[in-house]
Amino acid sequence: MRLAITFSLCALLSVSPVLTAASVNAAEAAAPIRAADSCSWSAEMEDDEGGPVMVASSCASDAESGPAFRLMCGDQISIRYDGLGLGDNAPESGTMVLTSGGKSLDADVVLEEMDGALAAYVDMGSPVVALFKTGSAIGVTFKGMSLPPRMVSLKGSSAAIDKLINACK
Repeated sequence: MRLAITFSLCALLSVSPVLTAASVNAAEAAAPIRAADSCSWSAEMEDDEGGPVMVASSCASDAESGPAFRLMCGDQISIRYDGLGLGDNAPESGTMVLTSGGKSLDADVVLEEMDGALAAYVDMGSPVVALFKTGSAIGVTFKGMSLPPRMVSLKGSSAAIDKLINACK
């Protein structure tokens, strides 16, 4: 039974061009995220071009190239999405749709040339930041971009994001 459920999640993520809120919720209920079994979000100081900055990161094993999400302090919270190996064909802009806990929110993203990540900039009190603290996983899809949908574990995200926000103040 577990094998069939896992296969269904894989088929949903690799075949479906649009991951709806209903399918994300079904996927969350059907199978755990593998990364959630072994690690969780973290928050720590990292060196950036402007000096040390607090960064909250999703599990480092989410993707081959490192964490899928990195949230950073600044005038606003920078939400950086990577881990897809975007490479030279990365779109310059679009809309990222985040779904967790039965709720979906959009965030406009732009390609950041320096690190090749897609970045959204939101206020600390933004519903988008709050969404990263709900549910067990967050579904990621895109409008206006041909990038695959994916699920990212939220294990430990609430504590990591709270630490980030406290450091940003």
